[in-house]
Amino acid sequence: MMVMDVVKLGRHRAKVDLDELSLNFDGLNYLVIYGSHVNGGFIAIPNVGLCVEASGDPSDTFYNSEKLQVTGLSKDHADTIAHAIKVLADVSANEKLWV
Repeated sequence: MMVMDVVKLGRHRAKVDLDELSLNFDGLNYLVIYGSHVNGGFIAIPNVGLCVEASGDPSDTFYNSEKLQVTGLSKDHADTIAHAIKVLADVSANEKLWV
């Protein structure tokens, strides 16, 4: 068994903010989950196995796109997802979006 150090950083009981959207483009579907944690934000795209740190501000499309590109997504796909997150932050649940 591997020897490792594990340090519990604390337990945080906080309101969780998550937005989820299904984004279809270029013949692909992305289930995008955008949320926040104690140190900022994150973007998870579980159907393609991605999760990255993100800006705590969903309107920061440049930062969020850059983080998504590090995972290997193309600039076009990363920009589209970052833009959709920005738009999503301003709409109500179950509203159909055309971005």
